[in-house]
Amino acid sequence: MSFLTPPPPLTDEEIFLTDIVGCSRGLVCLCGWAPDSGDTWRRINVALLWNPSIRKSVVVTVPTGSSGLGFGVCPVTNDPKIVSIKRSSWKTRYHCEEVTVYSLSSGKWTALSTNLPTQLIRESLGRAVVTDGFIYWGVEFTSRYMIMSFDLTSESFEMIDLPDNLALQDHVLVCISKRRDSVALLQYAESNDIDFCNVWMMEHGATAHRSFTKLFTVITPNDIMGFRKNGVPIIFIHDHDDDDDDFPAKLIVYEPNLQHNGYLEICPPAILLNSYMETLLLLDQV
Repeated sequence: MSFLTPPPPLTDEEIFLTDIVGCSRGLVCLCGWAPDSGDTWRRINVALLWNPSIRKSVVVTVPTGSSGLGFGVCPVTNDPKIVSIKRSSWKTRYHCEEVTVYSLSSGKWTALSTNLPTQLIRESLGRAVVTDGFIYWGVEFTSRYMIMSFDLTSESFEMIDLPDNLALQDHVLVCISKRRDSVALLQYAESNDIDFCNVWMMEHGATAHRSFTKLFTVITPNDIMGFRKNGVPIIFIHDHDDDDDDFPAKLIVYEPNLQHNGYLEICPPAILLNSYMETLLLLDQV
């Protein structure tokens, strides 16, 4: 097995990248902060669009007060877009106060005034995933899990209902993920002192009431980080009994049909998995 280490993003600005927002059509969106050129004691939030294959990157200043970001490339216009959601809190819930969208073609942020999510929602569950021209977030609404989607073409939101066996929060944690080109839900639960994760797939459709199919169950107390191209899960294991203190974490590939684990030659302290394709996007950027 061979691995390729891409070169780091090149930029003339001093920026500190702290997280990955997402990956879409060969572009990676990272976020972090940079010192304000007018006030060295002040930080400004930034996002960075990065094409590892051609070593091109673009730095974008993120609106003040942004609570969360989403990223995707519009499949119709091939225009990279960043979604900034500003939320105001009410007790333990959050209300969507403002949504702004940055498009690379215009080079500016535009505030959305219609089709905003109106429900009071709590923290998103897992990272946003992008597929088929939509960004999807896992959210909590009152005492139910739901999926919030954003159409990269029409720039509109939709709340997607989940069936009761996935939506109800009865000692169960549901996280959103992506398997091949479909939205997947990871349902973590425990029964008779056995930890397991049910993997569900959302069927494609055009309504808020989608169907979900259970694919398989993984017996593990650890987190599923993502899926390989063939659809098998990759599990992040943190072995507290490992003698190697420098790299106690491991990644394993779980074969559902064989009930077998295979170790990958990656042992980082922290990791984010995402699929990737080569692209020429950002080639025209100076």
